[in-house]
Amino acid sequence: MKILNLFLALVFSGSVAIAQNIEPYMVKDFSGQRINRLDVSTSGGSIKVNGGASTPKVKVFIRSNSWNTKLSEKEIRERLENYILEVKVSNGTLICSAKPKKENFSWNNSNRLSIGFEIDSPEKVDTDLSTSGGSITLSKLNGNLGFKTSGGSMNLEALRGNIKGSTSGGSIKMNQLSGDISLSTSGGSITADNSDGQIRLTTSGGSLNFSNLKGNIKGTTSGGSIRANDINGDLNISTSGGSIKFANVEGNISGSTSGGGIEGNIVAIKDFVTLSTSAGSIRVDLPFNEGMDLDLKGNRVYSDKLAKVSNTLKEGKVNGRVNGGGKSVKMRTSAGSIYVD
Repeated sequence: MKILNLFLALVFSGSVAIAQNIEPYMVKDFSGQRINRLDVSTSGGSIKVNGGASTPKVKVFIRSNSWNTKLSEKEIRERLENYILEVKVSNGTLICSAKPKKENFSWNNSNRLSIGFEIDSPEKVDTDLSTSGGSITLSKLNGNLGFKTSGGSMNLEALRGNIKGSTSGGSIKMNQLSGDISLSTSGGSITADNSDGQIRLTTSGGSLNFSNLKGNIKGTTSGGSIRANDINGDLNISTSGGSIKFANVEGNISGSTSGGGIEGNIVAIKDFVTLSTSAGSIRVDLPFNEGMDLDLKGNRVYSDKLAKVSNTLKEGKVNGRVNGGGKSVKMRTSAGSIYVD
């Protein structure tokens, strides 16, 4: 398995190198034109948008859909006869489009083209981006940002506004995002750092890794673990197939898993803590300087600090108040114990 993973990593890195070294087939400069919207679509390539540019520009990258086939400029021109390629500005919208003239190609897949776009854009724009066969990379944009890919990863940096993106076949990495954020993937992990706002992140096939997030955060995965560090706000996390670990949480936290344990520390509670697992133990450090109403249930409860609160720790139950009560703290495990410090 290690040899296979190394081989795949080398192939991928080689593919990335090829993509980075390829020269643009076409470059169009839209200097002096006002652009407030990007409408970009391609059926076989990646999309990259660099925001904050003073001069709007589009680079078109074209290669064979087969990585091991290098095309001459003549071969590219010949194959482009089967495509409709548009790069233009109309009524403030920058349009970049590449699509086959026929909906279904009858020729071999290796004869197809991968057509990608790299765009230097103003910061304040709305976007409608889509690709069926490549990654999406966005940076320094502010607006209503919509984007989707069926076959690649997403790398998002310094975005603000109403942000909505989805991929069916790759991971998502986001850093320094702010606003109303909704991202989903069916086939990869999600890493979210240094962001704030209304954040909703969903994956069906990977892990969730959060760091330094503020606001209302919801993360869901059906097939991986969850890690969350330095969270300030409302944290709602759930997984059907992994463990949950968190550190330095300030606010409310709701966490559930069907396939692992829960472990973490809470610095401050706003209103409530709700944690549950069907297949592991719960280990949590609570802020015992705050008033809490405790409702704990597991095979057994281990805690030196709760000995004065309840005499039913061996039975796996605690119902009592700390510092006169106040914040609701509820924990449940069906197949493990609860450890509280």
